[in-house]
Formats: sequence, structure tokens, C-alpha cells
Amino acid sequence: MARDRSAVARAYALSILIHGAVLGMPMPHGSGRGASHPAPLQAILVNAVHLASARSEDSVLTPPVPMDASDVPEMDAPASADSTSASGIPLASPPPQPPEPMQPIYRTAAELHLKPIPLTPIDLAEFARIYPGARARFSVLIDEKGKIDAINVREGSHPALAEAFRSFLGKARFVPGRIAAQPVKSELMIEIALPELRPSTAPQGGSTATLRLQ
Repeated sequence: MARDRSAVARAYALSILIHGAVLGMPMPHGSGRGASHPAPLQAILVNAVHLASARSEDSVLTPPVPMDASDVPEMDAPASADSTSASGIPLASPPPQPPEPMQPIYRTAAELHLKPIPLTPIDLAEFARIYPGARARFSVLIDEKGKIDAINVREGSHPALAEAFRSFLGKARFVPGRIAAQPVKSELMIEIALPELRPSTAPQGGSTATLRLQ
């Protein structure tokens, strides 16, 4: 509004100057007319005001034109919560899982320079009396200190004998197997065969229990 008033004031001043200039211009001789009259002040003022308004319109800032929704550029979809943190920084990938611990290796008799040996003899007399004619085969896993880690029944003609002998053998200790002079974990195969009961009048030959360490 203040800018429009200033433009009108300038236009009015300009109109006065133009009007004065017209009055001061000499008239040609012989025209038969008296002193000339200037153009109406109102017409000059209107033209000046129109000119000032046109200049004012050129400097007025027009408001932005609304855009259609189809013209608005699409924003990239935000990353999922699984790959970005709350601050928008991509999350690091999870650390790799540690490898599973390696299973211990027990050397067989064919790999050993010295097989494990029981520290005390294994007496089968009691087993022969309770389980006559029974047979069984065991896999015994022994650590590098001579202690038994596990006893597995491979074969057995009498389930009770297998369980009883495994319980009995679990208390035994061994000289560990060796490769060169180095004690190592080893596997020892033990086979037992118990004799059949014979009548008291029968010969006693071949009635002893046998134990094989392989």
C-alpha cells in the first residue's frame, strides 16, 4: 500500500511538470486562436498513474502455483528396520558364528606304536560264574592320561553281561596309547568269551574265560 501511494505521488508530480511545460510552449502565429489551453490534467494524471501501476505490478512477487499430486517427485522408500537403526545409519551385518569345536580323534591300534594296557589285570572269574557261555565286544575310548572317556557295546549275547562289564571296566585305569613317545587318545577293542558251565564230572580243559585287547 505504501509503495502504491509513493507511485501515485510521483505520477502527480510528473503530471504537474508536464502541464507546466505545455503552458510555456509558444503558439504559432496566425492561428486565429487565443492562448492555447493545456490538455486536461485528469487525462495526463490517469496515464501517469497507469504507467506507475504497471511498473509496480512488475515488481510484485506472485505466490507459487500449486502443483498437481502427479507432478510431485516420489521419495525413495525408507529402508526397513532390519537394515537401519533409529538414527538412519545402516546396521552392521551380524558377526560370523564361531566354528564348531573339532571332535577329538582317537587313534586305532593300527596307528599306535604302543597300545593301552590295563594297570591291573581284568579278572573275568566272577562274570564266568554269573554269565556262563556269554560273549561281548566293547569299544573303549581312552584319553592321553589313561582315563576312560567312553565305553560302547559293539556286540553282546547277554545284555546284562554287557552292562555289568561296562560298569566294572569304567573303574579301570590304563597306560595310555602312544605314537612314538607321545601319549595320545586311543581306541581299544576288548572282546570277552566266557566258558559254558560243565558238570562236575566233566573234564576241566578249555573252561577258562578269554580276554582279547585289540
